[in-house]
Amino acid sequence: FLDHHGVRCQPLPARYFTQTRRYLIRLAAELLPAKIRPAAKIELSRYYLHLIDVRWPCYFDFLKKTRGLYSHVMFTDVKDVIFQRPPFEFEWKGAFCSFFEPPGCLIRDESHTRGWLKKGFGEAEARKLYHERVICAGVSFAEIDGALEYLELMCHHLVRINDRGLVDKGVHNYLLHHRLLKASYVYDYPESPVLH
Repeated sequence: FLDHHGVRCQPLPARYFTQTRRYLIRLAAELLPAKIRPAAKIELSRYYLHLIDVRWPCYFDFLKKTRGLYSHVMFTDVKDVIFQRPPFEFEWKGAFCSFFEPPGCLIRDESHTRGWLKKGFGEAEARKLYHERVICAGVSFAEIDGALEYLELMCHHLVRINDRGLVDKGVHNYLLHHRLLKASYVYDYPESPVLH
C-alpha cells in the first residue's frame, strides 16, 4: 500500500526488534510490585540474554524448583568436559568451588575476561582486578546452598548489566575476586581436581 503511494519502506535490521523486545521486557518488570520485582527481572531475563548467559537464570529456576532433590551440583559449559573419575569425589574446601586458570594467566593479559569486566563493571573496576589471576567459569562445583547463592548473585549482575553479549566469565571473576560468596574456594592449578 505504501509503495503504491510513493513511500519506500526498508525493513529494519533484526537488532532493532531485539533491542525493542529487551526494552519492553525490562520495562514490564519495572512496573511489577517492588516485592516481586527482583525475582521477576531474573525470570524475564531468560527472554533477552545471550544463549551462553541465559543458562544462569535457567539453572537458578531449576534448582529453586527442585530444592531438596540435589545436595551438590556441577556447572559446566559442557563443550569439552571429560570425566576420569566420579566428578564429586574430591576434597571440597568450600560450599562453592572454582578453579584458577594456569599460573601466569592474569586478567590484564586475557582480553576476553578483561573486556567482560569492563563491559559489566566499568574501566575502573576492571583495572582493580588486572593483577589477579583468571578464574575459570567453565566448570564449578557447589553444595546446593552455595549454588543458589552464586546463581542469585550471577543473575542479579547479568540483569543489571543488560548486555546481549557474553559477560558471565567477567561476573564470575568479579564475584570470586571480591569474595562476595559466603563460603567459596578457588583451587590453585597444582591442587585442582579440574584441568582446563
